[in-house]
Amino acid sequence: MWAKVGAVVGLSFMALRAHAQTGPWFGGIYGEGYTSNAQDEPVEFESRMFSAPMFPALCDELPAKPARLEFYAEEIRLHVGERLSLSTVVLRARDRTGALVPKVPFVADVYYELSAFERDYTSLDGPWLVGAEPGRGRAVFYALCADAERGPVQLEIPIVIVP
Repeated sequence: MWAKVGAVVGLSFMALRAHAQTGPWFGGIYGEGYTSNAQDEPVEFESRMFSAPMFPALCDELPAKPARLEFYAEEIRLHVGERLSLSTVVLRARDRTGALVPKVPFVADVYYELSAFERDYTSLDGPWLVGAEPGRGRAVFYALCADAERGPVQLEIPIVIVP
């Protein structure tokens, strides 16, 4: 169990370090949630949902181990001033056969150019990212409870802010 937690935290720090080396980026662990419960249903997402002692029970309740994550588009596109909550994203977990695995717990990181986004924590249905000026970012989702033999299951979704 602790190895899974350590792997997720380690991946987050490695990703942040990689982004920091390529330009003026900001980001890190943004929130936690469950993947879509049905084919076109959005995720459940909050800034904090889990604690480490919960993971064994969460993973034992899944009908199968997630083998991959899928998103419905190549990128998320926002206009300046538009708000994005990851709770509006449809993110599906699939097992080795391609079957939907509902409600897989995940951790989400968000990385972005320093001037591209503002964060808004004032709403109960947030946290929100607000497009501040044209730029780019990315959301990286890490599925928990993945098959340890196959390694981490993650998906990176580019975010583009346009005028």
